[in-house]
Amino acid sequence: MRNILLIIKNNLYRLSKEKIIIFMLIIVLPIVIYFGIYFSQTDSITGKIAIVKANNKQEERVKKSVKGKEKVTLKFLSKEPTKTDLIKGIYLAEIKFKKSKPDVISYGKEDVKKGIEAAIKGKTYVDNKDNITVQGKIIGFLTMFLFFGSIMIMDFFLTDRENSVYSRVLIAKISYYEYIIGQMVYCLCVLTVPSIIMSLVIIKILSIQLRISTGLFLLLIFLVGLLSSSFSILICTLCKNKASASMMGSIVTMITCLLGGCIINIVDSNKIIGAIRECLPQKRLIDLANKYNNGDLIFLIVIILLFVSISIFVGKRQYENGDFA
Repeated sequence: MRNILLIIKNNLYRLSKEKIIIFMLIIVLPIVIYFGIYFSQTDSITGKIAIVKANNKQEERVKKSVKGKEKVTLKFLSKEPTKTDLIKGIYLAEIKFKKSKPDVISYGKEDVKKGIEAAIKGKTYVDNKDNITVQGKIIGFLTMFLFFGSIMIMDFFLTDRENSVYSRVLIAKISYYEYIIGQMVYCLCVLTVPSIIMSLVIIKILSIQLRISTGLFLLLIFLVGLLSSSFSILICTLCKNKASASMMGSIVTMITCLLGGCIINIVDSNKIIGAIRECLPQKRLIDLANKYNNGDLIFLIVIILLFVSISIFVGKRQYENGDFA
């Protein structure tokens, strides 16, 4: 334990002399998290909605239902838009009233249709199939952000290895296991802990309502931190230098986060892509945020342990073979 603390202390001391990284952590990190959380609460219903042959009372009802939705434009028409206009997306949806009951027409956008119907009735629609929640969007964003950030934070690990400091440290009474754990905990302290604090403060400032408890939300961010730090240590172990680690880490992060649904929600229409997505820890994190279940939690813990185990096994062999002496 003492050796792990020494590694963390040494890295934090070196970090205090890195002005660019300090600037990123103090200035850029809060701004990025703020905007990430801010846009996570935005409504997915955006565009023009056609309201056909509505009376004054019905018009007021529709206007009230979209109040506060700045990206929704209402167009009151005397005749129905063509089916082509709806399919092309010129109009997001068409609303017409039948015996005072709203009939919403939207082609290929079932979630939009049900969302508008619920809004007119003064309710909130939750898609049971994909169940995209505010906390799911926030966790998706933080996952992508921490994955990219963790590669940057592991700079000292790569520098030590290239300068042979790595080997001299391990000659002392520090096991490779302690060295790897120390690097991971350092990454958690620098990126994950500030992200947790800032996320809670920003959520409070923006008055965002989560559908899960604060404790579970904190656990999810901590899991994101553990996963991202174990991923970064694995990438840095497998790659020979900073350039290859940065490139490989960025490519893998972008592809897996895109498929995992961190950037946009993906509906599994293709069985092969769906099977691949089920194996991605990013998707399991978002699923866990949307609807807690033990299966996803166990999967994530296994993946984290697997990443760490591979890093220790491969890194130890590299050291014993003198690859970075």
